[in-house]
Amino acid sequence: MIVIADGFMQSSLLTTKAVLEDNGDKKADIIIYPILFNANHSIELYLKAITWTLNILLNKPYKIEENHDIHQILQIVISRGDEFEKDNSERKKKFHELLEETKSYIDELFGKIESVDGK
Repeated sequence: MIVIADGFMQSSLLTTKAVLEDNGDKKADIIIYPILFNANHSIELYLKAITWTLNILLNKPYKIEENHDIHQILQIVISRGDEFEKDNSERKKKFHELLEETKSYIDELFGKIESVDGK
């Protein structure tokens, strides 16, 4: 799962770098959505890998393969992480710190989606 996530992220980063180096033909206007799709899909796969790992460590049989809602998957990761680190507040604090930028990105992304959808 991590290898696939890395591939989507590298694809997004390499394509972004190419566009930043030369956008004379305005190709960024055409490929911005595939760039964002690859970045978002990578985040989804990383979060699923974390969830699956925590589910194994917590002996939970839950599966989330069919779910593509990264906002919801992030909430599951946070919940599982809190459950796993229930007795160690320092590690739990560090876990939340490590997720903060991802959470900010997903919150901003979903804020934009909801404003377009009118929700």
